[in-house]
Amino acid sequence: MKLAKYLSVVFLCTAIFAAPSSAFAGQQASENVLEDMFVWWNGAFKQPGAFTPEAFGQHFTKDAVMRINGRVTARGLDELAVRFQFIQGQREVVEMLVPFEEKFISEDGNKVFTHHFVRSRGEGDTEDTVVQVMGYAVIENGKIAVVDFLHFAVEHRDPLHKN
Repeated sequence: MKLAKYLSVVFLCTAIFAAPSSAFAGQQASENVLEDMFVWWNGAFKQPGAFTPEAFGQHFTKDAVMRINGRVTARGLDELAVRFQFIQGQREVVEMLVPFEEKFISEDGNKVFTHHFVRSRGEGDTEDTVVQVMGYAVIENGKIAVVDFLHFAVEHRDPLHKN
C-alpha cells in the first residue's frame, strides 16, 4: 500500500504545468515563469479539462522536455497534457506550494533554480503526502523548454512552517 501511494506521488510530481496565472484571482503572480506556471497549475488542477496541449503552450515551448529523477517523463505539449490529465484523474488534491522555499534566476534569465514542496492526497487517503522537489527549468523566449527536477517523499514535515 505504501508503495502504491509513493508511486502515485511520483506520477504527481511529474505534474506541474500551463496558462496565465492572472486567470486565477487571489493568487499573486511572481517574477519568474516557473512559479507563475505553478500558480496556474494549482487552479487548473481543480478544473476538469483544463490540462490541454493549448493550455500548456501558454507556458511551455512546443518541444519542451520534462525530466524527473533523471528520467524523461514527457516530451512536447501533447505528452505534458496526457501526463497531467492522468494525475488529475488519480489524485483528489494536488498543490504546488508557492512561493517557493528557495529560488534563484540565472543572470541571463534563462534558468530558474528552485526548492519547493508539493502536497497531494489520493482518493480515499486520510493524510496528505508531501514531496520535496529541487531542480531547474530552462527558459527560452519566455517559455519553459526544459524541466529537470529531483524529488522525494518527506516524512513528518509541514512545509508551511520553516524549522
